[in-house]
Amino acid sequence: MNILDHKICTHPVLVVIGMLWIVSGVSAGATYFVPQDFPTIQAAINFASDGDSVIVQAGTYNERIDTLGKDISVSGAAANRPTIDGTGLAAPLIRVRSAGDRVFMSNLIVRNGDGILGGAMQIDSGADLLMINMDFRDNLAISGGGVSVGLNATVEIRDSLFFRNEATSDGGGLLVLTGSDVLLVDTAFSQNTAGDDGGAISAFGATIEARGRPNPQPPEQMVANEAARNGGAIALEGGAVAIVTGYYLGSNDAGQNGGAVSVIGSTFRGRDLNFDGGTAVGTGGGVDARDGASIDIRGALFRANEAVSGGGIALFESDLIANQTVFIGNVAENFGGGLLVSSINNRAEAIVDTSYFDVNEADFGAAVRVASSGPFNATPQAVALFSNCEFWSNTATTPFGSGGISALEFSGGGVQTIVEVINCTLARNRGGSQNGLSGTGAPRFDVENTIIWNNSGPGIVGDPSRITTRHSIFPEIATFVGSGNFFADPMFDDIDRGFLDLLPGSPAIDAGRNASVAPDLTDRDEDGDIFEPTPLDADRFTRISDDPLAPDTGSGSAPIVDIGANEFPRICAADIAPPYGGTPTFFDISGFITLFSAGDPSADIAAPFGVLNFFDVSAYIALFNSPCP
Repeated sequence: MNILDHKICTHPVLVVIGMLWIVSGVSAGATYFVPQDFPTIQAAINFASDGDSVIVQAGTYNERIDTLGKDISVSGAAANRPTIDGTGLAAPLIRVRSAGDRVFMSNLIVRNGDGILGGAMQIDSGADLLMINMDFRDNLAISGGGVSVGLNATVEIRDSLFFRNEATSDGGGLLVLTGSDVLLVDTAFSQNTAGDDGGAISAFGATIEARGRPNPQPPEQMVANEAARNGGAIALEGGAVAIVTGYYLGSNDAGQNGGAVSVIGSTFRGRDLNFDGGTAVGTGGGVDARDGASIDIRGALFRANEAVSGGGIALFESDLIANQTVFIGNVAENFGGGLLVSSINNRAEAIVDTSYFDVNEADFGAAVRVASSGPFNATPQAVALFSNCEFWSNTATTPFGSGGISALEFSGGGVQTIVEVINCTLARNRGGSQNGLSGTGAPRFDVENTIIWNNSGPGIVGDPSRITTRHSIFPEIATFVGSGNFFADPMFDDIDRGFLDLLPGSPAIDAGRNASVAPDLTDRDEDGDIFEPTPLDADRFTRISDDPLAPDTGSGSAPIVDIGANEFPRICAADIAPPYGGTPTFFDISGFITLFSAGDPSADIAAPFGVLNFFDVSAYIALFNSPCP
């Protein structure tokens, strides 16, 4: 369904909802019809009292309306929405003033407004408004091209559309000012533009919650919006807070930073989002965060976003938590195709868990760039922790670039850049001469329970005195000395196609160090405990589980964690054929028969060992019938 069409649906219960909302707790008021009872909408409002309702029949009304501080309901007829058209009039076309109770509006198309604050609608400070099934299109204002929300207002907008509105300053679709609280439910923003910040939405010191549709329904859309400066779709500043769930943010563009979202000294919480095809002339093709911003993103996809640096996310002296997030096909001309973490004077910290960096491109740090270049400070300034993450087929675009994770430290002293890589897999990264982990200057790497395999160029590059390695698989084990390291084929499922699950018999199985498993800082299992060891791997299997058919070569009490991003999921000795990770099935019986018939030694599971006979078959049947742990 077209993004415009799905917002034009009407429903007769909307008027009833509005009337119930208005009269909740008070006596039902009168209902007036336009044009039957009054020739204009404003004439009906002028006559109405608190608690009354105005029903507008289909047609085009070339007028401005003002609620005059009354607690009223203004709704279009359910069958065909009426249009308030501002051609030749000064905006705002609708003025909602503060009232003693909540104002309700629904089923209206508001277009062609031209004003200063809110081309279609100006919501005054302290107002309380609910809107359902509204369509704001082709409106123009200096700020808030579609709608402007004043100070300390409360606004709820449901099932509505902001289309092709324009602000010469901030907030092409919607402007929200300090202290206001706005809830958006199933509300789309398309092709809105801002001359400064926030092509779709600009919020300064306000709180915005945007709820799209829950899976498996298609996400709500915030597409093709544009800002001349920051935040092609959303711009947050001045301590604003935005919570956005279930949205597709596609093809948004910023003339400076934050192709989709710009967060300056503010907070952004995102769940189940798709950042697709965003572009920024500066930094952060998907998200740009700076000046003490706080970012928390879970269950998101960053795909095909582009910027000079930070193709997916650019983090400047701010904090990031990313969980179950995929960075794929993002491009940066310079640094950080997937993610850039940068500090000059203040701390930048990224915690990334259970995430994927695939097929990203940049000159340096095609997947990730972590850099500190400011003066000496007593505490590390650029810090990044990656746990349970995969880095596959990222490509450096210069001969001396780095396809995997690149770290830089050019500071006045001390250790200012720290990168921890725990239970991760870096494989088949290409392009430059340093395509696993590479350090320039003197950054510190902590590499534990990690596989670095089949990358072009060295696996690890840096100052050995600044690099700690434990129970990891990488080529330079003689250079970077540490306990439990070795270099052997980890036996991936299909490295050429990016399937980095371990195959049975992999030397990485049960070969890690339990004490190195990262704490659950992103609360992956949502149990409120961020100090427990990470409970799940990249594929949502139990992070520390025993393979009963593998020797425990790692460190700690059984069960022993695997090396790499993915735990081999076999928990039953009878589970010898894919799919692994559950109760044995017919496939396992068939697999054992195949091994036994081929004379494979792995089928020799019972005495007398060295010969395959009935005792092995009997032993397997017993294993198959035994309960799994």
